[in-house]
Amino acid sequence: MEVPLSKQLEQIVLRFSQAGEWGDEQKAAAACDFVRVLSEPVEDIDATSTVAQHVRVECERLLAVVKVALDPSTSSGQALLDHIGLEIPSIIVKYIVISPICEEMSDDIMATLCDACSSRELYMVYMGALDLYAKSASIPFCVPLLRELPTILCRITRRRLGFVKEAIPGLLEIARLAVEVQVKTSDVLDKLVLLAMALHNLCVQEQAEEPMRQVVGIFALQLLAISVKDHRLENMPVGPSMVVQLFKLLSFCKFSYFNMLSGNYLNDIVDFATIECGFGNLEVQEIKIGAALAVYWALCHDEMAAVGNENMEELRDKLRCSQNAIIDALWGVNILLNQRKGSWYLVKKGVDLLLSILKIQSITTETANDIGTDDWPGISLRMVILLQVVEDVIVYAPDKELRQKAYIVFVRIITEVLPAGPRFDVLKALIINCKHSSMVSLLLSCVKEEVAKSLTTKQVTAAETREESNFIGTSVEPYSPFASHEVLNIIELVVRPPQGGPPDLPNQIDAVLGALNLYRFILIKETKGNSNYTRVRFRSNLQKAKSQWLLPLLEVLAGIRTACKDENSEMTVYMLLAMDNLEGVLCRCLELAEEALRQCP
Repeated sequence: MEVPLSKQLEQIVLRFSQAGEWGDEQKAAAACDFVRVLSEPVEDIDATSTVAQHVRVECERLLAVVKVALDPSTSSGQALLDHIGLEIPSIIVKYIVISPICEEMSDDIMATLCDACSSRELYMVYMGALDLYAKSASIPFCVPLLRELPTILCRITRRRLGFVKEAIPGLLEIARLAVEVQVKTSDVLDKLVLLAMALHNLCVQEQAEEPMRQVVGIFALQLLAISVKDHRLENMPVGPSMVVQLFKLLSFCKFSYFNMLSGNYLNDIVDFATIECGFGNLEVQEIKIGAALAVYWALCHDEMAAVGNENMEELRDKLRCSQNAIIDALWGVNILLNQRKGSWYLVKKGVDLLLSILKIQSITTETANDIGTDDWPGISLRMVILLQVVEDVIVYAPDKELRQKAYIVFVRIITEVLPAGPRFDVLKALIINCKHSSMVSLLLSCVKEEVAKSLTTKQVTAAETREESNFIGTSVEPYSPFASHEVLNIIELVVRPPQGGPPDLPNQIDAVLGALNLYRFILIKETKGNSNYTRVRFRSNLQKAKSQWLLPLLEVLAGIRTACKDENSEMTVYMLLAMDNLEGVLCRCLELAEEALRQCP
């Protein structure tokens, strides 16, 4: 009859305790047999295995023997720990999936190992085991290892910072995997947050220097970024308890919300993470996401701001006093808007954060304009990139409310953040690079509103001062590109694309309709005001509009009608109705141009 494993292990422990009389070889042989018997029940087990009842009972008896045998208070127990203590953590953790009793005893044995073995050596063993089990099927085996890791790291006194920096990349990889496969996600993240808290407490007790605090703060930001990728958080208006704990860490690490909004300070954090911790693009992205999320929860949820012990009104005052800080803050949110893969959760947070920043921007003081003229080209380029991302949210977001909020953000950044010159440049760049006809139409609507304001201001000023109405850039009113010939260049980009030939109809019908409506509006506005700021009423420009823009478009429309006359599908009917609408506006533009030509000297 086969001897049960628990009985075999008792005999091996007895052999080991008696081996002192026979020499080291017998002790080593007994220790190897101990590890072999301990490994046997879990050799082929994984986190999803189902274990028979009799096997569970035997495993519980086996661990009970192990627990007694490894008692460090006895000389034989300490000797056995010295021989095999570093070999068994990767084995013991596999018992946690067999039964709750096995899990409890496994935890006790792991705690014993932490107390009795060298922390430095155990650190290497634990990290090796974590690397071994960092796979989707074995994530549960990582949990008990993560539970004991804070104790191990805190007991290391020399070069602790080096050990922490070395450990973090592997730990974060396990967190990412747990979130991705949705296995033991909460357990893994909770254990890593507890590790961060343990390091924080140690920093407080030992008055740690700046590098250690920065490493802990960066670790907290990355955990924040990883934790919100858990799809179960999508319906939570505020962060879970782990996020609250991470907020407390950020305050201690001097990662203030204003600093995380400041481009320069965030760049310093990234430089430290890259140079000192050897982080790559993925880790840098997590740091930026974590920083943006921290600011989101602070600005959009008062209860979370209170956790960080920071005066949010002081933060708002700092933003109100610096246009440059507002720009940096808006740009920093870009990282959230780009996180559309698999979920729109982070994008929603990003749009809400932009609205909060713009709310502060709307009451910015007059002294906040701290941006020089030479700085605006670079800022305009960043705003084009940001607004292109917002465009994608407007076009692709599945949620109507999110699309509406994104459009509000889009318009407010253009009209409230950017001065007239950069505003014109940004709109022009967006129109040139936009692939969505309907979006180009919305952009042209923004141009039309700006043209209306600029022309009205100039015409009123000219009437009051009795100056020449076709003089551009009077000394009374500063030059505005929206009341200049540059507006006609924007129209031409749509109705006569730079690559040559007429626009691609019907694919670009919304954009072309928007451009023609803008042309019609300008021609009527300048004619009624007896002005010519945009030079739209110059004979050369009227002839160009008629011969190069309007008449070629009429020919294209006629060709499309001919091609569709024999088709009778619903799509064809819809397209022809849209063509009728476009043709009506086009003919009206021709009438206005011809009438203006007759009035030209």
